[in-house]
Amino acid sequence: MQLSWIQEKVKSNEYLYTFHADTERRDDGLSTADVQDALLSGAILEDYPNDPRGPCLLYGRAANQPIHVVCGQNRSGWLVLITVYVPAIGINSSGCVLRPLHHKQSTVGPRQNWNS
Repeated sequence: MQLSWIQEKVKSNEYLYTFHADTERRDDGLSTADVQDALLSGAILEDYPNDPRGPCLLYGRAANQPIHVVCGQNRSGWLVLITVYVPAIGINSSGCVLRPLHHKQSTVGPRQNWNS
C-alpha cells in the first residue's frame, strides 16, 4: 500500500472507519480531524503485502500526540481504517525503546503486543 494512495483517498473523502476503529478512536479521545491529520502527515511503519486487503500500519501525529492507524482497502477501492489508537511505547530495563504496544494494557498481568 502506498502512502500517496492513502493520502489521495483521505483528501477525496473516500475512506471509512470500521466499528472497531471508531470505538478505539473515541476511547483514546481522538477526533476524526486528528485521525485525518495523522493520515495526511504520516508515514507507513509496516506493510503487510500478503494480506489480501493490503493493510499497513501508519504512524502520524495530530494535536502533538502520536497516532497509529491500521488501514487497508476494501473491494470497492475505498480506504478502510481498521483500528486507530494512541500507541504506548515500551522501554526495556536497559533503556532501549521497544516496538509499540497497544494502548489498552491491563494493570494486572503481562503486556500485550500491539498486534495480538
